[in-house]
Amino acid sequence: MSTQPSEQQQQQQQHTQIITLPLLHDPELPPGGPPKRPGGLPTTIYWGQQVEHPNKMTLFVNSDSAEIDASLSTALQTAIDAPLLDRVLNVHLEPPPPPLLACAPVIESAIFTLKRDVSRATWCQQQAAVDRLLDVAEGCGGHSAGFVVGGDDVFVVLVAWVSVEAHEKWARWEMGRENSVLKRYRDLTEKVSSVHVAMRGLW
Repeated sequence: MSTQPSEQQQQQQQHTQIITLPLLHDPELPPGGPPKRPGGLPTTIYWGQQVEHPNKMTLFVNSDSAEIDASLSTALQTAIDAPLLDRVLNVHLEPPPPPLLACAPVIESAIFTLKRDVSRATWCQQQAAVDRLLDVAEGCGGHSAGFVVGGDDVFVVLVAWVSVEAHEKWARWEMGRENSVLKRYRDLTEKVSSVHVAMRGLW
């Protein structure tokens, strides 16, 4: 994993916005569906319902442009007439996540806030070790990860799982190993937040 992509590489990278919204019930749509999609938004937007917080939905907005539309969150907030929840994350994810988002029943979305003394190179070594575990993990359908745009202190990992239970079973087994690299996350991070998103497809 590269520790510092070049400007040209950044321009070629896919950009992803991760946005949390209240799950509203539109009377014109099937129960549990998202609010109506505003016009003029990027075409590739996947969505799902948070398992741990069923009243919330997560949007994954993908764009090939290096300039993510800064007005997107405002347009969404106006369209649903409700505040956005949590923060909007702009992330460079590798590999590009649409194949995962299109096929995965469940996406684990994990956000790591790194300790101040942890370098990008140190973190990338840690994540590369975890990636090798995920490559052979039972029930894992792939993964995508990267730093937020313009920062070295927040890192996002998306992991496709066949089910929440499959992820939890693997995590329990892995954390039970004496020298598991998963345990090193605790030494490198100030904060970790993670949710499972039951994917519903394109919005």
